[in-house]
Amino acid sequence: MSNRYSIDAQGYEESSEGEEDLVYSEGPGVSDHDRDLLRADKEVLKALSQKGRSSPKIKSFLPKPKRKVKFGGEYQQLGKASEDGAGSSKGGGGSGSRRFESMHYGDEEDEFSDSSDIEIDVPRRRRRNRNAGRRLHILLAVLLLLAGFLFVSHFMDPKEDKKSSSSSPPKHRPEQKKVLNNGTHDFYPSTIIVSLDGFHPHYVNKDLTPNLHDLYTNHAAAPYMIPSFPSSTFPNHWSLITGLYPANHGIVGNTFYDPILKKQFFNTKPGQSLQLEWWGGEPIWQTAAGQHVKTAVHMWPGSEAPWKKGAPIEVDKYNGTERLDRKASSVLKWLDRDDLDKRPELMLTYVPTVDSVGHKYGIAGPELKKALRDVDEFIGYFRKGLKERNLEDIVNLVVVSDHGMAPTSNERIVYLEDLVDLDKIDHVDGWPLVGLRPKDPSDVSSMYESIKEQHKHSSNASVAWDVYLHDEFPREWHFGGSDGEYSHRIADLWLVPHVGWSITTRKQMQKMKGVYRPFGVHGYNNTEVLMRALFTATGPYFKEHRKYEPFENVNVYHILCDTLGIEPASHDGYESIAKALSPLPDDWVDPVAYPDVSFNTEILKIDSTYDALYSQQLKNATSQHGVATHAMKEPHTDHNEPQDGPLEQENDKGEGWIDWFKGHWDSVKSWVSSKIHSNDNN
Repeated sequence: MSNRYSIDAQGYEESSEGEEDLVYSEGPGVSDHDRDLLRADKEVLKALSQKGRSSPKIKSFLPKPKRKVKFGGEYQQLGKASEDGAGSSKGGGGSGSRRFESMHYGDEEDEFSDSSDIEIDVPRRRRRNRNAGRRLHILLAVLLLLAGFLFVSHFMDPKEDKKSSSSSPPKHRPEQKKVLNNGTHDFYPSTIIVSLDGFHPHYVNKDLTPNLHDLYTNHAAAPYMIPSFPSSTFPNHWSLITGLYPANHGIVGNTFYDPILKKQFFNTKPGQSLQLEWWGGEPIWQTAAGQHVKTAVHMWPGSEAPWKKGAPIEVDKYNGTERLDRKASSVLKWLDRDDLDKRPELMLTYVPTVDSVGHKYGIAGPELKKALRDVDEFIGYFRKGLKERNLEDIVNLVVVSDHGMAPTSNERIVYLEDLVDLDKIDHVDGWPLVGLRPKDPSDVSSMYESIKEQHKHSSNASVAWDVYLHDEFPREWHFGGSDGEYSHRIADLWLVPHVGWSITTRKQMQKMKGVYRPFGVHGYNNTEVLMRALFTATGPYFKEHRKYEPFENVNVYHILCDTLGIEPASHDGYESIAKALSPLPDDWVDPVAYPDVSFNTEILKIDSTYDALYSQQLKNATSQHGVATHAMKEPHTDHNEPQDGPLEQENDKGEGWIDWFKGHWDSVKSWVSSKIHSNDNN
C-alpha cells in the first residue's frame, strides 16, 4: 500500500492526493473487511481534525451493534503489528494491518497517550480506578485516624485535671460581644477583683465585717484558698493573674537574685522591680486585650511595668496612703464612663491595709479590728455602688487575699550565723525563709551537710526550721527543681522556718534594739492554717454553686477569664472550671483548728464566721449542748443597710427536702454546663 499519510507524535499529515483512492482501492489484497477498517480510520481522523486537541468519542464512529461492543479485535491487532516491528507507518511496503504507532494531542497528556493504537484499554482503566480507589481508602483511613486522635485528645485527655505545660495561643474572642443594659446604659459583662492583702478568712465576723460575712455566707465562697509557695505578696499577686506558680512566672519572692541577669529584685524599689524582664507569664490584661476586653488597674503589683503589648487602658500607681473611699471611687468612676468602648470590663484593685497593720501589730489587737472594719466598709461601698447603678446582674465582684499572717516573737528566733559562715555567702534571698547562694558554688554540698548535721543533733524545741537543696523541695510546693522556667532564680540552698519562727542575724537584732519586728509575718509553708487566703464573690457568674471546696490560687486566673467569656493562656490551675469550683459537700468540716500552732499566742477575739460554718470542734461542742450549728450562717434580721454598704438579705427557714433536691439538681446542671463549656473552650 502506498504511503498516503502518516501520524506521528506531533499530529497527522494528509497527502495532496487525498484518501479516497486508498479507501476505495480495488487493488489486490484489499478486502471488504480492510475497507471497513480503513473507513473507520478515516472517520476517526476526520473527527480529530475537527475537534482539535479534544479527546475523540470513538463510540460515535462505530456501528451500533446488537450485542455489547468490546474494543479489541482489529484495533488491538493494529497495535500489535506495530509492536512487532513489521515497519513504520511512514515506510513503504508493509501490511495493511500496520496503520500507526501512537497518537499525541500536542503537549497534552491524557488516557490515550500510550504506545497502543486508538483503543479504550479497559484493563488499564480498571487498574487506574482500582489505584484511585486505594488512594481514596488510604486518605479516608488517615482522616479517620486523625478524627479519632482529636476525639481522644478533646474528650479523653488523661491530663484532664491539669493544664498541659505546653503553651498555645488562646483563641480570640469575636469582636461582637454580648451587650447588657442596666436601664440607662449599655454594658459589656464586667468583673471587679479586689485583693485584701493579708486578710485571713478567719477574720470574717458578723459584727466586725458584716459585708464580708454576708458575701461569705450568702453568696459564693470557698472556706479558704491556698496561696502559692512562698506565701509572700508579690509572688502570689502575680500567680492570681497569670495562673502560674512562682517558678513558672518568675516572681519567686519579694526579693531574689537572678544569676542570668546578674541583678537583684526588690519589691519595694521601683528601679529594681518594674523592668519587664522580671515579669514572666501572661498577665490577665494581656489575655483580655488579645480578645477585645479592656482592663484598668488600681495599684496591682506588676501593673506599673512598661507593658507594650496588651497593656491596661489605665493604671493607677501604688499609693500606700490613699484613703479607701477614694480608692473605691476611682474604680466606680471607670464604670460611670458614658462611652461603652472606653469603659473597662475587667478592673483590678489592691488594698494593703490589713497586711500593713498585721505586720505592725500582729494578728490581734484593736488596731487590727479597726483595719478589718475599714476594709469591710470599703467592700460595702463597692456593693452599694453596684446596687445604685443597677449593676448587680452585670458586674461580678470577686474578693480575694494573697495570704494570711502569723505572729512573731523574740522567743522564736533562729540566728543565721549559727548555721552557716556568712563570709562564704554571696546573696541572701527571701524572707522569712532564707535562700543562700555561696560565693563558691562548690560549697553548696558541704554547707548543706553541715546544716543537716546541726539539725540532727539539736533539741526538738530548737529545731524550728528545715533545710532544702534547690532540687529537693516538697513536690506540692512547686518550687525549685529544674522544671520551672525561672528555676534559676531560686537559690541553691534554703532554710525554711516553721510558721511563727523567724530567721535573722544578731546584727539585724541590734538594729531593731533587741525586739524582733515585724510582729506579723507571712511567707511560710503555703499549707499552714495561718497562711490561708480568702475567696468570696457575687454577681451573675456566681449564681449556681454557692460554696466551693478549697482550691489553689493559680485557679483564679482561669475563673476571672471565664467570668468575662475569654480563653485563658496556658496556666497551672485546673483545666476544667468545674474542678476549680468544685461544690463543697454540705457536711464539710475543717478538722484543724485555727491557728494550729505549737506555741501560745494571742489571736483575734471574735466569733469567727469560719468557725461557725466549718469548725469541727465548734460543731461538736454546740451539738452536745443542743445549739444549732448553722446559727451563724443565718443572715442579719435587721434590714437596715450597714454603714457604707448594703447587706443582701435571704430568708433561712431551714432546708426542706424540696430545697435540698433543688439545690443538688442545680449543682448537677451547673457541673454539666461547666463541663460542656470547658470542652468547648479547650
